[in-house]
Amino acid sequence: MIHLPPCDTDIFYGDYVNWPTFRDMFSALHKNNPRLSPVEKLYYLLQKTKGEAHNIIRTCPLTNDGFALAWQNLEDRFENKRVLINAQLKILFNISAVIRETGPNLKNLQRTINDCITNLSLLNVNTDSWHVIFVYICSTKLPDNTLSLC
Repeated sequence: MIHLPPCDTDIFYGDYVNWPTFRDMFSALHKNNPRLSPVEKLYYLLQKTKGEAHNIIRTCPLTNDGFALAWQNLEDRFENKRVLINAQLKILFNISAVIRETGPNLKNLQRTINDCITNLSLLNVNTDSWHVIFVYICSTKLPDNTLSLC
């Protein structure tokens, strides 16, 4: 067995929002690594999953053939574009209102909205004409004092 590089993936618990990051990082570090055998890849996959994600793959045999089955099971569950889009929309429409008007709180609101826009774009959702929606969501989350300055 080879030693893993210092870069590593976070534990994946089965959260649709985190699936694309986990999928790409695990693929880059383990799945597409020609120096790892399929059984080693499955071992790392078992180590890097917990909760629902782990339950999906734990019944796959710890063999060379087991990795392909385990990875396919994860893709079948989490590679659902509609659910991934819905997860981003849920974040967007459930952003907490800014209670205290501070720089970090306002930046957090902006960052959350921008992250949702970016993630929706990565899912091939065209948000070019959504500016009215984003302005509405943002304005309903800002304190009255901030809104009066606009």
